This record gives sequence, structure tokens and C-alpha cells, in this order.
Amino acid sequence: MTFKPMSWIILLGVLAVACQPKGTKTSEEVSADVSNAALLDAGQQIAMAAQKELGGNLMKALAEGGPEYALEFCSERALLLTDSMGLLQNAKVKRVSDQNRNPLNLANESELAYIREVKGALANGQSVKGQLNTVEGSHIGYYPIVTNGMCLQCHGQKGQDILPSTLEKIEALYPEDLAVGYGANELRGIWVVELPR
Repeated sequence: MTFKPMSWIILLGVLAVACQPKGTKTSEEVSADVSNAALLDAGQQIAMAAQKELGGNLMKALAEGGPEYALEFCSERALLLTDSMGLLQNAKVKRVSDQNRNPLNLANESELAYIREVKGALANGQSVKGQLNTVEGSHIGYYPIVTNGMCLQCHGQKGQDILPSTLEKIEALYPEDLAVGYGANELRGIWVVELPR
């Protein structure tokens, strides 16, 4: 049997694919993994910049007027700060939760699925990390927001972490609030970063 040159090329290609060890990725798959990791990291950087900006402003508000003043700041400025950070980074940035305070911060179904996954991991003592989704050509990163001691002044246990005057302010500003009852190191919500195409 004689093989033509093109037949040899096809045969070698088939053998190369067939002889790859199981679990070995093609160069396209490796390239996609590297690209996804870079996108996930880019979104993480944007989320952390937004967290730093919002957190710094909240700490300043707490120092100036306590939790009640910080609540006023959040009700008036948190969404604006988040939006402006997105504009600076050429991305869409928002915070969402399954236990939202502001109705505009309610998570959608995809975000809720990630929130449930992260809560399960934290409950089992596992570390948590961001996740990248591609929806209709857009790359959307989810990044956990975990509570600390500062958060508990407005998001902790009623009658324990939250002062009565703070609780009164929460109820006045957010009559449908669901964002209390947290302890330290619990998932409060997530940053959602939609990266530019």
C-alpha cells in the first residue's frame, strides 16, 4: 500500500491526537485557560479597587459619625461610588447579595448560584475564589465579599453587634432590609464585574 504525501500528514495528525495522554489539553484549550485566568485576574483587580474605595469611604464615615452616619453615606453614595469605579476601569461593577439591603442589590439567578456555592465552601472550611462566566459574549466575574468586624456594626446580630440607634436608622432607610444576622468571615455578597469585550 502506498500513501500519498497528504495521507501521511492526515495519518500523523490522527496519531498525534490519538496518542495524547488522557487529560492532556490542546494548545487551544491551554490558550483559553490562560485567557480566562487573565480575565478573572483583571476582574479581581477591578473588584478590589472598588472594595478599597468603598471601604475607605465607609471607614471615614464611621470615624466621622459612627454607624448611623455610615448608613446615610451608603444609602446616598455607595451605588454612585460603585458606578464611578466601573467607569474608571471601563467595566460594569456592582455589588449583589441574596440578603440585600438596597433592593437594587438583589442577586439574579446566576449570581445566586455562585453565592450558594461559596456559602457551602465557607461552611465546609474551604477557601473561596472568583469565578468567570461568559454570557452572550460578555465576560462576567464574580468575587466574594466576606464580612469582618467593621461590617458587623451594620450587618451583624440585632441586639448584639448592632446598636439600637443603628438598627433604628437601618429600619428608617431600608424598611425591607434583609442584610443583618451575619457573623465574621461569612459571605455578605459578591462583586460582579462585567469586563469590556
